[in-house]
Formats: sequence, C-alpha cells, structure tokens
Amino acid sequence: MQRILLVVLLLVALLAGLAAGATALVMRDTAYLERFLSNTLGREVTIGGIHNLHLGTESTVVIEDLSIANPSWAKEQSLLQLRRLRIHLQLSSLWRDGPVVINDLDIDGMRLALLEQEGQPPSWSLSADPSESVDPEGPLRLPVVIRQAHFVDSAIFYQDPAREFRAILSGQLEGGEGIQVQLDGGTGGHPMTYFGTTRRVGQGLEITGQGSFESWQVSLQGKLADPFNFRGVDMALQVKGALPVEGDTETSAEIPLLLDVQLSGSGERMDVERGHLSSGATRVDLSGTLGNPNTLEGLALKLTLDSEDIKSLLPRSAVNAEPVPLSFSTTLVARAGREIALDDLRGRSGEARV
Repeated sequence: MQRILLVVLLLVALLAGLAAGATALVMRDTAYLERFLSNTLGREVTIGGIHNLHLGTESTVVIEDLSIANPSWAKEQSLLQLRRLRIHLQLSSLWRDGPVVINDLDIDGMRLALLEQEGQPPSWSLSADPSESVDPEGPLRLPVVIRQAHFVDSAIFYQDPAREFRAILSGQLEGGEGIQVQLDGGTGGHPMTYFGTTRRVGQGLEITGQGSFESWQVSLQGKLADPFNFRGVDMALQVKGALPVEGDTETSAEIPLLLDVQLSGSGERMDVERGHLSSGATRVDLSGTLGNPNTLEGLALKLTLDSEDIKSLLPRSAVNAEPVPLSFSTTLVARAGREIALDDLRGRSGEARV
C-alpha cells in the first residue's frame, strides 16, 4: 500500500512542477504522464483521466481509471486498478523532512494484486523503489500520515506458492466505525481469518483486531498518539493456542501456549511494559527495552524462565514421575554490527546451578 501511495504522490509532484499551460494540456491528454510513469516504474501505466486539479499549499486532484501492470509472469494482469482516487495533501510535505501528509484520501474500486513466484522478484518490486529513501539507521517513522481516508469497493490480494489471502477494505478513518479490514485466506491448506478496524481518535490512531489460524486465536489492541512523529505507542498483543509436537507414540501431542505482550514508546525507543509466554506451570517473562525498533540499537531485553516441571513441555514419556524444576535468566543485548548476544546467563535445576 505504501508503494502505491508513493506512485500517486510522484504523479502529483510531477503535476505540481509543470507550468499552468502544460498542466492543462496534460490533463486533457495523459499520454505524457503515462509514458513518464511507465519508464520510471518499469511497468505499463495507464490513466483514464485527471480532473479537479488544484495546486497550492493544500493541493487536490482526482484521478480516474489508473492502472499499473504486473510483470509478465504474473497470472493477474494488473498490479493495481483504481476506478477513482481523490487525494488532498499538504504539497510542501513532499519535499520537507518527515512523512508526507495527506489530509483526505478517497479510494473507490481498488484492486491490488500482490504476487510472488519462485525465482522471480515480487510483483510489487518496482524500478522506483521507495524503500531506498528510508533511513535504515534512523528511528522508525511512518512514510505517509493520512488524516482522513474513505474506502469503497476496495480489495487487496496476496498469493505465493504456499499462501493466499484476500483483504476487503471499507469505511472511513475518522467518524463512524473506522476503516474495517476483513481478511480471509490460508497457508499450507490451513484457513486463516482476521477482522480489524483502524480509526482516528483526536490526533492519534486506534487499532483493534481479532483473528484465528487453526486452533490459534489472536487479539490486537493499540494506540498511536502522534502518528506524524511516531510517538505515544501503546500496543497489546495476545496469542493463544496449542503447538502440535511429535511424541514417542503414534498419537501426536499438543503443548498449550499463551503469549501476552504490551509495548510502549516511540520510533526511537520501544519498551516492553508487559510480556510473558506461558504453558501450564512453565512461564517465560520478558522485561526491558527493544531499543530503536528500526535497528534494535540499545536492545536490553531480560528473559526469565521459571518451570515447576520442564518435562511437561517435552513430547516424550517421562522415565519417572519426579518433577524436574528449572529456572534461568539472561539478557538479550545488541552488539556492534547488529549482532545480538546473551549476557549474564544464570540457571538452576534442583541443586545444580549455572
């Protein structure tokens, strides 16, 4: 989605750079823009029409019947099809530092087909790759901040040799119930579903969602108080299910698991407010910081395991009924060169200590 928005922003920037007379000509005949974008992106681009263009501090344009082709190997002919798009953005944000600011975005009749095939680059890998402009060493930032958005009759498809998903988007970001995402699909023959909403509350964003994969249940709740500066993150994730394992009999075993994590912070530093992974009487607690979430610089994450009987996690039958208690703790830290190391490892099982 980020790549598609940046393609549209490239189009708007080009229009903004043209003189008034040239702009009027391009709006009547889009062949020049089609050739420019096709050459820039390395894909055939067609534009049905450009209307209601207003260039200023806040600029508006309506684009109809926009299409970007998929590579020749893809089953779907088009990477993107858009029946109608209206974008209202802060033009100066295209050139200044920080995210591009879109005040209002209307998308009608979108079909986005993201395909992968062995031996081929992804279908969305375009010649003008916007990821090149992202600072890999800096703090995490949103490339685009959208204050209001409306989706009508829009869908995103993803397919590779093992997985296939379809997401339906509807609603509006501010007001009502927010933008709703209904995802259905599967991987390896196993079905997966997810339903979530994203809505604007004040100046921030609020995200909620629930999904399932086989016996696993996922719940997500989060807030981003300041999207422009990527600050005020408060995100909670819970995953519950059973992990199948091969036992020493013909009957397979399952290990119940519960993951509960809450993160807070910003694009410069993300802290673990709450974190634990539990299975029966065994529990792993997480505390500390992830550091810079973009680079993991400053990572200092403490892991503590405490189990009354570690044998309960093993698929093999126990030789005897005596419990085997185990506890240990260590800290994950970031080293130079983006290496992650274990620091201060300590453990104990009965009278044995490390």
